[in-house]
Amino acid sequence: MKKVFATLFALFLVAQLYAQMDTLNVKKFFKLGVDGSFGGQAYSIGFTRSIVQVYGLTNYGLLLGGTVNKTDMNIAPNGNVGIGLDAGGAPPAPAARLHIISDNQQFLFGTGSCTSGYNLGIGVNDDGVNFNLNTGIRGFNFVNTNVSANPNGRLLTISASGIMKSTAPVVFFGPGNAAETEGTTKRGLQVHNAASTAWDLMTLQNNLGVQLKVTGDGNVAIGTPNSKGYKLAVEGTIGTRRVKVTQESWADFVFNKDYQLPAINEVADFIEQNKHLPGIPTTQQVKEEGIDLGEMNKLLLQKVEEQMLYIIQLNKQVQELSQKLKDQERY
Repeated sequence: MKKVFATLFALFLVAQLYAQMDTLNVKKFFKLGVDGSFGGQAYSIGFTRSIVQVYGLTNYGLLLGGTVNKTDMNIAPNGNVGIGLDAGGAPPAPAARLHIISDNQQFLFGTGSCTSGYNLGIGVNDDGVNFNLNTGIRGFNFVNTNVSANPNGRLLTISASGIMKSTAPVVFFGPGNAAETEGTTKRGLQVHNAASTAWDLMTLQNNLGVQLKVTGDGNVAIGTPNSKGYKLAVEGTIGTRRVKVTQESWADFVFNKDYQLPAINEVADFIEQNKHLPGIPTTQQVKEEGIDLGEMNKLLLQKVEEQMLYIIQLNKQVQELSQKLKDQERY
C-alpha cells in the first residue's frame, strides 16, 4: 500500500510540474543549464566557459526584486538598465542605457567618505549634485531646492530659489528673489535675475569690499558699492586714450548778434568780489558736486569766445587810436 501511495504522489507531482511549464530542458553541455518557457514567455539560463549567460525574450528582460511584485532592477532585452523604475506592478522599460529613479541617493562614487577618496555624489540626501574635493566640504554643488544645511565653503552653488544662507561662497547664481544687504554676505560673484530694480544684478567683491556692482536699474559702480544714480561711477583713476562726449548745445551762441557780451569792467568787478569767472563753478562746488566734462568744456569755450570778442573790441580801439595819431602827425 505504501508503494502505491508513493507512486501516486510521484505521478501527481510530475503532473503539477507539467501543468506549470510548457517545456523544460536541461542543457547537458552546461554545468547548470535550464531553458524553456512559461506562459508563452521564453527564457534560458546557462553557465558555460566561466560566463554567466541569461537570455530573455520578454518585454522586461531580466528582473531583480527584493519583494513580491516589485522590481528593484531590470535589464531590458535591448541592453538598457533600469534601477528603481518600478513603484509596484510591471516596471516601465528603461529610457536610456542607465535609467535611475530614487528619492535619496542616486550616485555615490568613492571609498566610503569624501575624506578618503575623490567622491562624486548625485542626489545625496539634501542636495542635487555634489562634487566632493577629498574633504568634508563640498567643492562643486548644484542645488534645486532651498538649502537648509550650512553651505559654507562651496565653490559653486546654483539655487533655483536664489535664497542662500551663507557667508563665504566664491560663486553664487540666484535666479530667484534673493535680497542682499551690504556687509552681511561675502560673495565673490553674485548674479540675480531680479524682479525688482532694488536688487543688484551682479556684485564682484573681495576682502577689500565691493570692486564691481551692476545695479538693478543698469548702473555700474567700480571701486565703490554706490553708483549714486550715475550710469557709470568709478572710485579711482581711469586710464583711456580717447573720451567722446556728446553735447546737445555748444558755446557758439556767443557769436550771435543778439548776445549780450558783459562789459569788461563788470567782469573785473565780479572777479574781484568772487575770485572766479562768471558762470564757472567754484572750488567748493567742484569738491562737493564734481564737474560735467561736456558742460565744463562748453563753459570754457564760452569764456574763450568771449575773450576773443574782447580782443576784437580792443583791436578796433587800438586801430582807431592809431589812426587818430596819424591824423595829428599830419598837422
